[in-house]
Amino acid sequence: MLFGILCLVLLPFGFASINTTCLPSNEVDALMEIGRKLGKSWNFNEDPCTSGEWAITATNNSYVNNVTCAPRGINCSIVSISLKGQSLRGTLPPELVKLRYLENIDLARNLLSGPIPPEWGSMEHIINISLLGNRLNGSIPKELGNLTKLMTLTVEDNLMSGRILEELGNMSSIERLFLDGNYFTGELPPSFANLVNLTDFRISSNNFSGKIPDFIGGWTRLRLLMLKSCNLIGELPENISSLVPYDPNLFDFSFNKLNGSIPEGFRALLNSDFM
Repeated sequence: MLFGILCLVLLPFGFASINTTCLPSNEVDALMEIGRKLGKSWNFNEDPCTSGEWAITATNNSYVNNVTCAPRGINCSIVSISLKGQSLRGTLPPELVKLRYLENIDLARNLLSGPIPPEWGSMEHIINISLLGNRLNGSIPKELGNLTKLMTLTVEDNLMSGRILEELGNMSSIERLFLDGNYFTGELPPSFANLVNLTDFRISSNNFSGKIPDFIGGWTRLRLLMLKSCNLIGELPENISSLVPYDPNLFDFSFNKLNGSIPEGFRALLNSDFM
């Protein structure tokens, strides 16, 4: 029997709670729609927080099957959906926006196709989106620029294309941005100068154009920069050299069309395979 409200026994940090709270019927309905779009079968007669069908303890990081909830007053809400390595063949559900308190989406290493829904730009609590290793196409919708709490966006190893839009420079909290292994074109937008919280930026193996932007030198928190084989031209900006860490393996400019002299600050890279 399917109930309009699912009652969940919360298990914070792996310990059973004596409190029982309920998932509102609107989130139950949203999960049903999400499952249909993804091609994921869930048993709605089971408790999503305790049933083995909803949360499987992974023996490695390649397969994850978790739906996680958190208390919200007398009810609870879904805060995380992680479905990694399940060979899901559906599309990305716009209905994820109906999970109002969702913070994490991890759909890595599936067979999902189609574009990223522009509706996702209204997920005000989202912190992490990982779509690595699928068959997604289209461009990154400009609406994702509204996600001011987003800290990680991973779309690497897909079939995505088009230009990186100016609006994406509004993702003011972003720390990790992984765009590598796609077919993106054009130059990085000037608005990316605003992404001063970036620590890890990867755009290797794309079809970008233009020079390495000077504004990267303003990303003072940057610890990893992967620009390998993305069709960039011109000289290395001098101001980026101050960001080069002691380990040259963390910065990669190889297999581009760079020219000119190498700034003194890049001396650490001269004997590596990354220039």
